[in-house]
Amino acid sequence: RNISRSSKIYAVHEDRFRIHEGLYDNLLVQDHINRIGQSLVPTDSDKVFAFRLLPDPTPNAETLATGTIYISTGMLALLDNEAQVAYVLAHEMAHIQLDHWRFKVKVEHELPIYNAEQEKKGAMLVGLATLGGGALGGAIGRSVGTAIAGAASGFVAAEIANQFINKRAVVSWDRAQEDEADAMAFKYLLEAKYDVREIPKLYVALETAASKDTRTTLGFLGERNRITQRREKAKDLIDNANKAAIDLQLKNGGFSGDSANHRNLMAELKRDNGIMAYYSDMFLVARQNLEEAVSIRGNDSAAQYYLGKVLETTGRTPEDRKAALKCFAKAAENDPLRENFGSHLHYALMMMGDRSPNGEQITRELDTYVTDYVKSQIEYSKSLLLPPNLETIYDYMSTYGNVTWHPNLPDDAKDMRVTPASLTPDATTAKPPEAPKVAPAAQPKVQLKPCPPGTPAVMVGKACLAR
Repeated sequence: RNISRSSKIYAVHEDRFRIHEGLYDNLLVQDHINRIGQSLVPTDSDKVFAFRLLPDPTPNAETLATGTIYISTGMLALLDNEAQVAYVLAHEMAHIQLDHWRFKVKVEHELPIYNAEQEKKGAMLVGLATLGGGALGGAIGRSVGTAIAGAASGFVAAEIANQFINKRAVVSWDRAQEDEADAMAFKYLLEAKYDVREIPKLYVALETAASKDTRTTLGFLGERNRITQRREKAKDLIDNANKAAIDLQLKNGGFSGDSANHRNLMAELKRDNGIMAYYSDMFLVARQNLEEAVSIRGNDSAAQYYLGKVLETTGRTPEDRKAALKCFAKAAENDPLRENFGSHLHYALMMMGDRSPNGEQITRELDTYVTDYVKSQIEYSKSLLLPPNLETIYDYMSTYGNVTWHPNLPDDAKDMRVTPASLTPDATTAKPPEAPKVAPAAQPKVQLKPCPPGTPAVMVGKACLAR
């Protein structure tokens, strides 16, 4: 399969958020993960690999026979450092290096055919034995025929049992493949000088996540006990098979396990995954991801806003309430583009529940919410002329020092205006304004005429652009 990469901005009431379709639409993070994966590929490998991210809050990792490896944002959001990311990528890569997919195809396609043939043979023997038993029973008594028929029935029962044994063998085979891939992943990490001592911590994180929300195991390890088994296996590989190599690397300069650049990019990913988890009602995952995001990038307005929403929605204590108010205040404070206008609304709503509400501040926050909402809609209409990954460009600009950057539209686009009727009050009930259809350069005949009352249209000066 080949998954495209795109994203859209939605504004639903007070929330403005980004929906990723296909691949996770962040080129910098995608490239960073791919570079980690490529650094692990053995120099003598005849395989070709690509490492890609899927926007899904459920931890998942899957490998295609083509060498394409998909990791979900939910999987990456669980990991603490670059070494753990490298291990997950190396494990999936090992399946391809070891050609495990060939065995899987054989099992899936040939085992059912084999079992069907054995069932057919068994049925034929039952028929023959029953006929023989009847004939013999008529000649020398019923007991001999019954014994033969029973023997044939036993053969069928054995075949049925054999199918269950085969199925158990397949499960064991899968586990053997996983253990084999784990061992090879250790080898890849040691060669790339990543700290393999971080691997057991990955399984601890998975165990913790599974204990809080069992949905986190749906896409990665369906059996909780396998997480424990693989953690123990990793510790054994560290303490025994790879101990000499680890000690030698520690003596010769140590391992690499993380970097400031990786942490900064993961803060962005954890923010986006936290928002996805919030809309999937995975509140514990959302809270953990967003708390980690703001701990690294405290000026991330969207991360602060959605962390406030999680605390407001699920909070039980006065401390949770204070933390939510603080998040909304920080979201508004660090929002020069006024994208998270809902922070003002939720701040006002929470103050309304106080014993002595500050009416002046409440009305001021509500007024700011409405004003910023309208401005965001105008900006949204203009953004239709801009790249669809503009949100990521804002993040890049902010990361590299220009927190107030705003796109400079060409002169022929600056005069464009949008009538109120074309603004989108709610993405769930109305279509976003259409982008202007500009005539090709070879056909410059564009007629201007007055706009019919109430007609959504793109304005050029005081006239409508004819379609």
